[in-house]
Amino acid sequence: MSGDLLDLDELADISFPSLYRFTGLEGMMDRLGIDSARLPWYKYDRSLTSGSGIRLLRFKAASYLRDDLSCTVEYCSLDDQPQYEALSYTWGRSFEGTRGYKWAWQELMNEGRPEPTFPLYIDGVDGRRKLYQIGISLDEALRHIKSHARYESQDMVIWIDAICIDQRNEEEKNWQVQQMRRVYSQADRVVVWLGPSQDGSSKAMETLMSMRRFAVRTMHSLTDEKDGVQRVYTAPLPATSQEARDETTAASFGKLFGVHVPSNHEIPDFPIDKIAGLFSRAWWGRIWVLQEVVVARKVAFACGSVVTDDDGDLVFETFQNMWDRMFKVYGKQIRAIDHRPWTMIATRRAFTERQQLLQESDQLNLSTGATRLSEGNVAQMEAYLKGLRLEHQLSLKELIIEASNASLQATMGHDHIYALLGLASDAEDLAIPIRYGFSKARLFFHVAKAYLDRGDLWFLTYRDPQQLSRNPTWRSWMPDWSSAGHLSSISRPGNAGLPLDASIGRGCTLYEFVYRDGEDQDQVPNLKIQGVLVDVVEWVSDINPAAGRVTDLSSQAREEILSWVKSLFASCDGVDVASMDINDDTRKARRSNLCWSLIAGRIPLPRADAEKDPKERRRLVEQSLSTLLGEESTDEDDDEANQHRASCFFHLMMNMTCFRSAFRTANEYIGIGPHDMEQGDLIVIFPGAQTPFAIRKSEGEGEADVFRLIGEVYVNGIMDGEFFAKNPGVDMKSFVLE
Repeated sequence: MSGDLLDLDELADISFPSLYRFTGLEGMMDRLGIDSARLPWYKYDRSLTSGSGIRLLRFKAASYLRDDLSCTVEYCSLDDQPQYEALSYTWGRSFEGTRGYKWAWQELMNEGRPEPTFPLYIDGVDGRRKLYQIGISLDEALRHIKSHARYESQDMVIWIDAICIDQRNEEEKNWQVQQMRRVYSQADRVVVWLGPSQDGSSKAMETLMSMRRFAVRTMHSLTDEKDGVQRVYTAPLPATSQEARDETTAASFGKLFGVHVPSNHEIPDFPIDKIAGLFSRAWWGRIWVLQEVVVARKVAFACGSVVTDDDGDLVFETFQNMWDRMFKVYGKQIRAIDHRPWTMIATRRAFTERQQLLQESDQLNLSTGATRLSEGNVAQMEAYLKGLRLEHQLSLKELIIEASNASLQATMGHDHIYALLGLASDAEDLAIPIRYGFSKARLFFHVAKAYLDRGDLWFLTYRDPQQLSRNPTWRSWMPDWSSAGHLSSISRPGNAGLPLDASIGRGCTLYEFVYRDGEDQDQVPNLKIQGVLVDVVEWVSDINPAAGRVTDLSSQAREEILSWVKSLFASCDGVDVASMDINDDTRKARRSNLCWSLIAGRIPLPRADAEKDPKERRRLVEQSLSTLLGEESTDEDDDEANQHRASCFFHLMMNMTCFRSAFRTANEYIGIGPHDMEQGDLIVIFPGAQTPFAIRKSEGEGEADVFRLIGEVYVNGIMDGEFFAKNPGVDMKSFVLE
């Protein structure tokens, strides 16, 4: 051993006295009351690089929370259906903040380290106790979960990825990652550790469980779509004190939205801030936990000393459903809440429904289609169509989109793909190998190529302009799903399914990879694809001033955004907005185009307007913007329903214009696109992509048609194939994207 750094492989056979002398910490363990003479580091005695073998940890019951963490390692095969639980947690801190208490180990061993480590004692088959270091989150999780009453009379047998996989063995890690779906799906239950109790999290957990109990007791009320949530408060009289408390919880939730609930006692305020804090815990933001919770048979959520029953996913789903219904009915944005939990729970529900369909109907075969369905069997056809929908929803493409929209993160960029492969319904067809030896760029290139071969250019949406400045070998067309700065995607189902031209053969995009002279074939090449030039950008606005503050509901943020919108109308028309004649046909058309561009063509109307005529719905949307800007004072402006529509419009506009600018082209197309768009950029449509894109002529490329991809754009009036309808004979052109 030499140098200033400690190598764990070298340390594996070093006893603690030697380590003390090396680190200058001799005598410290004696102060902790630990026998320092016989504590070697734990070393994995075999590799799990094939077959169904896994490691499990067996913990004995502990008398106190601060007792030593001690376990044994057991080897078994998943083929033997072993009984165990699996832990789902974050490797780092459970939330941003301080722990609130310190162990002596942390105080003595981790001064100055960015992340403290804690001792786990592993009893070997030779009878010797060995040391393994774990992070703060895992230490907290094991201490709290192991102290639960469930384990007072039985051992806790659990699978934990950080320990049960040798993280330093690349070959084992590659293999065990492929086993993880099976590990979590075969576990008796998955225990989710949200972190220690802090900032009212215990109250939040108790409130959510109370809402779940109330929902179960009044299930008929919660599922009646005609009356919606109103019937929640006409539930049967409570028979126990707990049912009475649950009813009070439901009443306080209604109070949050301004619903008057008759009561003989004062209804407390609903702890929405505490629940919002719970929903912002780090666990919800990690991409690996998506698979861990989705495939589980049963899920229990633990936060501090509070643990749900094994229907923990339904505890959170109940709140989410009630929140969504209340918002649709009353339209009041009470508080900005992190919506990553919605992604987790919705994906689990879709996966569970698909599994049930496949189990219940041997007639349902998505690979052969409806030909196997009995003629005229409506129930079978409905099941088949539902299966197709779920198959699509759980495709790798849709999972990546959902994970990106939720800004789920991973320590390694590779895991933005690998963590989802175990869930993807089309993983086998895509044939993406799990190799951590690949660079992130090579992996993302491999995924992009798989979709290029299918004629699908959806991945172009996920380019990251900052990668070009950080990595000179990156390409502008390359997706970077590991970036935390993705915008809300403009593309959506049914938004811009562009017509396919027979000249490109069944809609498959013609493409080829172009390597520069002398370029290494292992590098990512330029991409040559076919496209149609739509127009040239003539004017670009300033960026939305509230960019990055989509959850800011303050009046100041609102005024900044509305002032920006007014300036867009003025700049787009070249006149002062205050003197604008909105009856002028040209300006009315521009106003309409800009209105729909600000919300990317979506319909932000409350549920009460769902059955209205399409033309009336469009009129109401445009009226919502006028209401926001204080224009055209009418009797409807003060109407509560119209204010509700304006609120819906505003919040969608905040989301869709975040880090985007408005633009106008030479031929009067109006839209929104990336904030780094410039005058002179080209707007093009690539068959196989849902949205148009902005591209820019590359500098230093001579006469070749090489362009930099700037990003997806919304252009009102061409998002549903209208450009091809108006220009049926339009010529395709080759574009080389660097």
